[in-house]
Amino acid sequence: MPDPGSARGWRSVHGLLLWLAVALGTWPLQGQIRPLGYAQRERSSIHMLELEAHRGVVVDYARADSIAATMPPPPLPRAFAPVKEVVGYLPYWKYSSDSYNYTMLDYSLLTQINYFCVELDSAGNITDHHGWPRTEFISFAHARGIKVKLCATIPDIYATGKMAALLNSPTYRQRAIDNLLAAVRDAGADGVDIDFEPMPAGQKANMVTFMRDLTDAFHTNIPGSIVTLAMPAVDWGGDWDYSTLADIVDGMFIMAYDYHWRGGPTAGPVSPLDGFSRNVTWTVNDYLTKTGNDTAKLILGLPYYGYDWPVKSSAKYDSTTGSASARIYTVAYDMARTHGRLWDQVSSTPWFNYQDNGVRQVWYDDSLSLSMKYELAQDSDLAGVGMWALGFDGDRTELWGALANYLRRIPAPIDLVADMVDQTVELRWSHSDEEALTYYRVYRYTLPLPESAHLIATIQKDSTAYVDSGAVYGVTFYYWVSAVDTLGNESELSASVSARPRDQSQPYILYQIYPNPFRGITLILFDLSEAGNVRLSVYDLRGALVRTLVSGYRGEDSYTYPFLPVDAAGRQLAAGIYFVTLRVDEGKPDMRKMVLLR
Repeated sequence: MPDPGSARGWRSVHGLLLWLAVALGTWPLQGQIRPLGYAQRERSSIHMLELEAHRGVVVDYARADSIAATMPPPPLPRAFAPVKEVVGYLPYWKYSSDSYNYTMLDYSLLTQINYFCVELDSAGNITDHHGWPRTEFISFAHARGIKVKLCATIPDIYATGKMAALLNSPTYRQRAIDNLLAAVRDAGADGVDIDFEPMPAGQKANMVTFMRDLTDAFHTNIPGSIVTLAMPAVDWGGDWDYSTLADIVDGMFIMAYDYHWRGGPTAGPVSPLDGFSRNVTWTVNDYLTKTGNDTAKLILGLPYYGYDWPVKSSAKYDSTTGSASARIYTVAYDMARTHGRLWDQVSSTPWFNYQDNGVRQVWYDDSLSLSMKYELAQDSDLAGVGMWALGFDGDRTELWGALANYLRRIPAPIDLVADMVDQTVELRWSHSDEEALTYYRVYRYTLPLPESAHLIATIQKDSTAYVDSGAVYGVTFYYWVSAVDTLGNESELSASVSARPRDQSQPYILYQIYPNPFRGITLILFDLSEAGNVRLSVYDLRGALVRTLVSGYRGEDSYTYPFLPVDAAGRQLAAGIYFVTLRVDEGKPDMRKMVLLR
């Protein structure tokens, strides 16, 4: 019999107590005396609890995919990709529902999505795919510049030893690697995330071996793939080799939540920035110390949920009388509006009490508390941030706003103006006194669509002007300017300005067709320096009239006519060469050639 005073002895006694609790139907254990460290080591994380709670949920995957199919992707590369990593877990049950689906995410603020999850058994087999592979979702995310990873876990909330069995066996480890590699490669995804928790005692070395072999396999067989690992806020049992794992994997998602957990003895902040014996600041410093300040590998994962505990009284941090219920952000937000949101200065998190068959106490995170933790990630120069879990904010936008502020801190330039000088456009804007300003970015596009704009120049902070010599006569260009700070964060775009260079040396002029050659649609542009009767026509290579676009009086102005390649009867034109002619009054026709591709 192991000595109860030893670590191994405590684990044996705890295993027996846990088995009895499950058999008697009293798990989670409540109101019982626990040895120091027991609850911290043995409690189940929110990831595993939510997975169990949603087991058996029927998801209408096709519904979300059909919505996604109607949404054309924005052009790539993204104009404003985040300069930090932003990694979100997408639980399979949030893929599609009556009120929410994956198309509602703000993809402009994400870099990676971990699809949660597939389940492994102790022999390394995938026993539940939970809808994977979702090739429609992967294509949707890829079209928006987002990488998709498959999250794999071994749910073992009753400590049956499945995880230890897999990690102990080289055969089972390799089988898991082969199965995960095939699942990711066949789906066209970008990598894998491992969420093994809680880590069994004595598996530190085996976990390192597994992650090294897994990472090597993915990097070899899927070049450019990403391997990440979900990591605990606190390594209570010393079961994780932070330093070695940081050297092996591409990223470590620090689950900086559940400091006060579902079955804990007291209510309190789920993710305290400060205060208490352990908090998010302590966790970040712990990782920095143990990884040798390997900030490029560390992602600060934060909660989009809270806990609702039954408590003895309305006193803050009071003793619990039962297990908490998880409350996703949208639910906690609405409850706080009803019952009165309070702010805890110690932990920098919101909370409130309410009555329901006794006193209940809710602690959660909102845009303010998350912003303060984003500041910590920024100040610590971490690789980025993440969240458990995407979709928990529903259609609310304030959490996205807090994330945008973290990614884009510096104010946008103001007072942007554009002046025409011959065939060039001169841009000017107001000087900024922001100390963090490093340089400006200038964007341009032929439509007033900032999300589609192309970067055309970077300007050092001492200058507030740019001359665009690449403008084209007759084409309207729209311009925006952004500012970039010392950390590489980009501001929002300035208000747009537009300019259209005009050749006024002639009474009328037909400009080059733009774009040309073209497929779907092109623009025919001309200027009139004097009013007159205008005839704008399209002819084929044989000289036959295809279509008359304008026939009538027009005043002095600049004109743009979109041309869809169909004839006067609405029939599609064949690929080939066509001619556009412009004639004003009895003047000489101006002609341009255009090439239609199919």
